[in-house]
Amino acid sequence: RIKDVFRVDAKTIIIFSATGLLAGLLGMVTYFYALKKGATSQIVPIAAAYPLVSAVLSVIILKESVTPLRILGTILIVTGIWFVRG
Repeated sequence: RIKDVFRVDAKTIIIFSATGLLAGLLGMVTYFYALKKGATSQIVPIAAAYPLVSAVLSVIILKESVTPLRILGTILIVTGIWFVRG
């Protein structure tokens, strides 16, 4: 069964590649637009909070467990953003 996981056709590879490239491009355009419109000292920490979004979505979607280390990380991210935003 593990062989089935790695067996993909060309169409699937093209779709996944195009999706990844488009998502990356959209992310970069959005990030640079935000940097152009706002203060770098505020935009960068907020953009760097993606681990917080990943942690929350992993609990909701993937049913991952909430560990003390994950809670501490979440608190540190939110506190850092709070300090920067003033």
